[in-house]
Amino acid sequence: VGKTPQAKLMVYWNKKEQKVMVNNANKVLPAHDAQHQFQLWAIVEGQSPVDLGVFSAENEHLIFEMKKIGAAQAFAVTIEKKGGSPVPTLDQMVVMGAI
Repeated sequence: VGKTPQAKLMVYWNKKEQKVMVNNANKVLPAHDAQHQFQLWAIVEGQSPVDLGVFSAENEHLIFEMKKIGAAQAFAVTIEKKGGSPVPTLDQMVVMGAI
């Protein structure tokens, strides 16, 4: 997406259980400073993007669980101030993938 066409992140979604997991092992995400984190969003038809939580590229866990979601057409990652944002900063979107 935009400035980071090489970015990638594996997101697993179990629609039945509504669980979302991020695989931190083989990610390719841009660097950011200590005052920022990555934030995962669900793109849901007819709604504003839904916050699924924040994570750091340096997270010690290879796979970790995010917030649950029942419906999504895509997932996206933005760089936000530490702690996250109620709405995505679209010019800081680093990767998006349709389901």
